[in-house]
Amino acid sequence: MIVDNQTKIEWNELGFYYEFDNAFNQWRFFGSKHGLEKLSERIYEYAQKPGNLGISEHMHIGPYNYLKVMTWEEPIITKDYIAGTLSDLINLSQMISNEIRLTNVGNIFKIRTQYSPKSTASLLFFIMEDDFPPSFIEFD
Repeated sequence: MIVDNQTKIEWNELGFYYEFDNAFNQWRFFGSKHGLEKLSERIYEYAQKPGNLGISEHMHIGPYNYLKVMTWEEPIITKDYIAGTLSDLINLSQMISNEIRLTNVGNIFKIRTQYSPKSTASLLFFIMEDDFPPSFIEFD
């Protein structure tokens, strides 16, 4: 995929890069600890807004907007969204933050069943160096 300069700027502002790997049913996130923490912060901020209390309320994240965080009746991760009650999403945000703190640069951590046994997809986090630019990742 050829990424234009504006899209590169948007990935770098986001602080991390993500994609969905259909072969392994996993959302893959690449970023420094600081960059990946921005995902946790976005989820937390979404869950703090009372206007997001209704089922199917949602927000899209990233330049392509295909990552969706959604209010739902129970926690679940699928190829289409990361969802749960606002309380569930706060817990997920904290889970992500805790794992980021505990995982060393160059390592990976995964969240799936500890968020919800009903999840059909995983969240896989690649902890990159502090100076990692998210727009660096380009795929053919």
